Amino acid sequence: MAGALTQGVTRNPLGAPGILGINAGAAFAVVGAIYLVGISSPGGYVWFAFGGALGATLLVYAIASAGADGATPIKLALAGAIISALAGPLGFVALLVSHIARSLAGALGIGVMTLTVLLGAVMLLGADLAAQRLIAPTVPPAGVMTAAMGGPCLLWVLRRFNRAA
Repeated sequence: MAGALTQGVTRNPLGAPGILGINAGAAFAVVGAIYLVGISSPGGYVWFAFGGALGATLLVYAIASAGADGATPIKLALAGAIISALAGPLGFVALLVSHIARSLAGALGIGVMTLTVLLGAVMLLGADLAAQRLIAPTVPPAGVMTAAMGGPCLLWVLRRFNRAA
């Protein structure tokens, strides 16, 4: 039901709460509620999840609306990927690394898949090493560091994609 509703509203056959950052916003708010506010009951989680989902939805729409064309289906999906990345999950690494690999593969004469695997490993290793060295003694999860390092790169890909379109 959520996927069908999201696809209809965004006019995007790939539109889904997970792709548009809505799930990430909900999860981020629940984790924040647990650690920052001390919420420990499932009844409390629901309200924070709803607020996080709503906040992520509004933020995705605001980001996607920037520019002359407004909130197109492609811009909504990319804005959702940015929000998901900023909320901490590792899933966006695949999106970012594949774009970088496609750009470099021809110039280096290496297959896109091979380069994607190598760049993904390098990005995760670099994020982990940066977390251990820069933020010691507290080491944040790898997802937080990959978001901090990869977020600006993902914004660059989004800007580059918008210029090409």
